[in-house]
Amino acid sequence: METFFPRKPYVNQASGGQTTSQMLIRMFQDVIDLRPAAVILLGGTNDIAHDTGPQTARMVEENIEAITEQAALHHVKVILCSITPVSDYTSYQQTSQRPPARILQLNAWINNYASATHAIFCDYYSALVDGNGMLKKEYSHDGLHPNDRGYALLAPIGEDAIEKALGEKP
Repeated sequence: METFFPRKPYVNQASGGQTTSQMLIRMFQDVIDLRPAAVILLGGTNDIAHDTGPQTARMVEENIEAITEQAALHHVKVILCSITPVSDYTSYQQTSQRPPARILQLNAWINNYASATHAIFCDYYSALVDGNGMLKKEYSHDGLHPNDRGYALLAPIGEDAIEKALGEKP
């Protein structure tokens, strides 16, 4: 966190491998009880991969809705992020578990929902996708998680979204 957001008062409550249902369960302890000005929600890829069992698109959407509503109820500004693309450029074949069409579908819903709820939409997907609809090879070692170069690309996008949410940037 310090590497990409030096001297910023941000708290990283991310827990790798979690689904949106698990994030929802953690909302009070990891977000609301800390009384932040804003929360960034980047979730859904593990739902698509069925990490905690089969989930429909609507179930994922309802989890995101519930997280957003809980935050808003507690006066926490919401930043909804598009999930990042995946690729098969490495020995890890990611698209079989996370079909690009499902990622696009969820991202379109997140973008529309953010607009409808006046949340900030943070578009990480567009920064990382290549002409084949895959995660650019140079930004990941496993075709799923951004590497340091990928995070360096995403950090200013996240910072911009935070500034917009807090009214520091038009």
